[in-house]
Amino acid sequence: MQVEAGAKDVELIDVSKSFGSVQAVEKLSLLVRAGEFLTLLGPSGCGKTTLLRMIAGLEQVSGGRILVGGADVTQKPPNRRDTSIMFQDYALFPHKTIIDNVCYGLKLRGVARAEREGKASAWLGRIGLGGFERRMPHQLSGGQRQRVALARSLIISPSVLLLDEPLGALDANLRLQLRDELRKLHRDVGLTFIYVTHDQDEALTMSDRIAVMRRGRIAQLDDPIGVFDRPKTEFCARFVGECNIIRAEIVNSDACGIKCVAGDIVLIAPPAREAAKLERGAKISLGLRPASVSVEAGGKASRPELASPGSNCAYLRIAECSFAGQSLKLRGVSNGGVALDMEILRRELAAIEAPAPGDIVRASWNGSDISLLASDSAYG
Repeated sequence: MQVEAGAKDVELIDVSKSFGSVQAVEKLSLLVRAGEFLTLLGPSGCGKTTLLRMIAGLEQVSGGRILVGGADVTQKPPNRRDTSIMFQDYALFPHKTIIDNVCYGLKLRGVARAEREGKASAWLGRIGLGGFERRMPHQLSGGQRQRVALARSLIISPSVLLLDEPLGALDANLRLQLRDELRKLHRDVGLTFIYVTHDQDEALTMSDRIAVMRRGRIAQLDDPIGVFDRPKTEFCARFVGECNIIRAEIVNSDACGIKCVAGDIVLIAPPAREAAKLERGAKISLGLRPASVSVEAGGKASRPELASPGSNCAYLRIAECSFAGQSLKLRGVSNGGVALDMEILRRELAAIEAPAPGDIVRASWNGSDISLLASDSAYG
């Protein structure tokens, strides 16, 4: 990632925030690298917006420090932090023209009218709204207002841009379009972006790294592939994508892997340091994405007296089947009562006959697709 000279890092050191008896953020430490696109992802009430507002200076911290580019800004007002924030509702002035909205920040900084309007016109042209200078906000679509708010945030040349669910008010198709535009703009301007969302697809497609938040803490910090393929906890596995949570019992654990059983299914997961502390008979939770499960016709599996097909595979009777556009989603249950969700992409359906409720299928997966999940309590 090429970092522009204007981009700065943001460091949070044991930052906390309480509202009376409610602890919104708990002693959270995080380093956002200069020039990266970092997303704070989590459900409503997890503290992500409060954290963003503390970085912006719109909320005072209850404890800890905030550094921007190495400078302590904890007690500085918003206009002295070298940051700019874009809100979900865009917060445009309804009585001002588009150009006046865009150059408002420059006006507060004492920039002469001709200079600020020239810069505002240049930004409007850059975001595809050239010629809209004299229109009013109510004359624009939701997507156009979003672009105006973005230009207003960037015209003051901040080192860090803070975005609080900026696509939340848009329809699905427009969200997809502007999501791509935001990512491209980040690459073009090279600033540090800190983005708040509860939408996992936005986080996975736009981010360099994702901080998954739960109850005011970071449950996992990783790149999108790491967050999706290697979730740390049950919460992370369920919140970011769909996931089978399998309760299993350890048979043995060594350098080759973790052998365990869940009902009548035998699983072998990759070796893990955490498993070294667990003895035979210990209970563990495993994560397995439905799309990681391969499905084929069961054949002899229709005879329930047959032995288990081996490790990391199972014979399942289809209990539920639903069409999801690009895939077919299935739920199967083993003879021992273990339920697994599976997902077959449409292009894969050409090779097999689509299963129906009551059919027997053989499901299999790679051990490398299994994640050992820690207790959620260990991560807040």
